[in-house]
Amino acid sequence: MTNQIKQYLIDSITLCGYTDPDGNPYNEEGMSDSEKIVAAKLNFESEMGWLIERSGQHKACVDWLSGLCSTMNIAFSYTDIIDLARRTGGLKEGDSEKREDYICENYFPFMATKLLQLFNK
Repeated sequence: MTNQIKQYLIDSITLCGYTDPDGNPYNEEGMSDSEKIVAAKLNFESEMGWLIERSGQHKACVDWLSGLCSTMNIAFSYTDIIDLARRTGGLKEGDSEKREDYICENYFPFMATKLLQLFNK
């Protein structure tokens, strides 16, 4: 996993409005990256447990991310996805429109794979 994508996903975790297992609001500023990842995983499992059981982690994570879950504030528009791909090396200047389409079509499955790698580390 590229460090840029890993850090992008960690930086995209937003826990505002969520509580820890003890019922206390999360204090994101005081949390380590590892703590944020654990909290995001707990939210994912809580919100998507039924789909994880039915279709598996990857399918559930793709659905969670593409459904614009409030825990992960990742790019979702075509323009933002292309911009992110350029910043992280997935696209280079002069790449074809066909390559851009490929990136966008595979964005949520790719991000789900990378996020699950963080969750299951």
